[in-house]
Amino acid sequence: MPRKGRTSTSDLLKDGTPLPLHIVVLLVVILLAFVGVCAGIIYLSYFKLPVSSQGTSLTPSTGTSQATAHASPTVKSSVTAQTSPTLTSSPTVSTQPNPYPPHTGSLVLDDPLKDNNKGYHWDTGTFGTASSCTFTGGSYHVAVSMQGHVFACNAEAVNFADFTYEVQMTILKGDRGGLFFRQVGTQGPYYYFSMKTDGSYELDSFTGRTRLVLQQGTSPAIKTGLNQTNLLAVVAQGSSITVYINGQNIAQISDSTTSQGLIGLAADPTDQPAEVAFIDAKVWT
Repeated sequence: MPRKGRTSTSDLLKDGTPLPLHIVVLLVVILLAFVGVCAGIIYLSYFKLPVSSQGTSLTPSTGTSQATAHASPTVKSSVTAQTSPTLTSSPTVSTQPNPYPPHTGSLVLDDPLKDNNKGYHWDTGTFGTASSCTFTGGSYHVAVSMQGHVFACNAEAVNFADFTYEVQMTILKGDRGGLFFRQVGTQGPYYYFSMKTDGSYELDSFTGRTRLVLQQGTSPAIKTGLNQTNLLAVVAQGSSITVYINGQNIAQISDSTTSQGLIGLAADPTDQPAEVAFIDAKVWT
């Protein structure tokens, strides 16, 4: 006798009555979904995918970043100074005399700063203090956005002791740029010769712990304002250091903080983000 109420699946199976098609389809779908969920749990338990990590791309040669030009800087990163390789100068290069008499010597570095093809390994890349070293538009650009942080890009393949170092500099943004020289290691010591768009200049030394202003002032030799090209140069012979702007002797001092090291090019956002372009770097020894 049939039971009162809803007929169960087990009753239908016992009676031999086939299930309706839509019931069969529903049961198959539920079964496949259950198998899929189980398979997914097993896969995730045994095959964990690696988590991707993104960040700023840094080249092996990194720039030198200081906390501020007016306090003890903390250098972010730099390649340790290396022994200077033997530089082969072409006859055209070697006959170009040192333009800062009575200083003499042979021209051993002559780089238009259009790219890194000369083999001096200028720093390139974007770095952690919103700063960068790039070849663009036929010149070498040093840029930094964080105010109060000097940023220098070095030629990592060469190391100089007594030399004349010259480069043409154009401040595109900000108010200050300049030259690093005789930099040793990642924390200094080093020297920094800079000028501002207002016609002032400054020569600093840094021992690795303390900064000292060796000379500062103003000079009519400086072309003031943005987008003005000035020729900066430094002659270092032992403890004697002489700095020039546009061929004019600006200052001469005696200091022995460091006697050799890397050369570099710097942007210094004293009051606002800075970008400085450089061309035609030359070194005589």
